[in-house]
Amino acid sequence: MNPKAQALINTIQEELQVALEDAVVGKTLRSYMTGQLKRTAQAVLIRHRIRQSQIDVQQQGNGFLVSILLPPQGPIVRAVRLRFGSTDPMF
Repeated sequence: MNPKAQALINTIQEELQVALEDAVVGKTLRSYMTGQLKRTAQAVLIRHRIRQSQIDVQQQGNGFLVSILLPPQGPIVRAVRLRFGSTDPMF
């Protein structure tokens, strides 16, 4: 992964952690919190122009597990083809 993409992911992880903790930590556990966490995560990702992510939120006891799968960012180069030849008819 290139350094710019890694820096973006690190920034997003930090923002997500702060936003998700602010959304629910220290509050009374309620059934709507899974949806609230998902919407909070979506908002952070949308601010970074990431719209096609998969977000899964599960309640585990008195806490939550949030899993986020990010889509590939931009087209991925799979191959480079080279062709060598001459355009000069004398060869």
